[in-house]
Amino acid sequence: MKRSEVVLAGAEKMRDTEVAIDLALCEAGELLSTLTRLRVTSGMSGVWGRNELALLGQGISGMIAARENIIDFHHGLKNIQGQWAPNVTLTGNDLDKPAPKAPGGSASVTQTPRMTA
Repeated sequence: MKRSEVVLAGAEKMRDTEVAIDLALCEAGELLSTLTRLRVTSGMSGVWGRNELALLGQGISGMIAARENIIDFHHGLKNIQGQWAPNVTLTGNDLDKPAPKAPGGSASVTQTPRMTA
């Protein structure tokens, strides 16, 4: 495998990981919202499930921390990319996120990094 192929494969896997964490955050946030809404609409006391919701909130906080670590890792790779493939430059908008595949599928990269030598 050429170094440029290694860099591209790594970039794709990194994007897949970023999207997976974002989707997990979406699901956990929807779970928190749904459980709270169900409690309110059913007329249950605000005390019901408070410890469990707090645990879910801590889990969401952990996911946010994991997301930040992955983003820091992403930016850190830019510092060492030249060691892996000194003549390869990945271009594209860092702010664009690839769209996920249909539910149940893994994330896909819709904006493929382009190589320039």
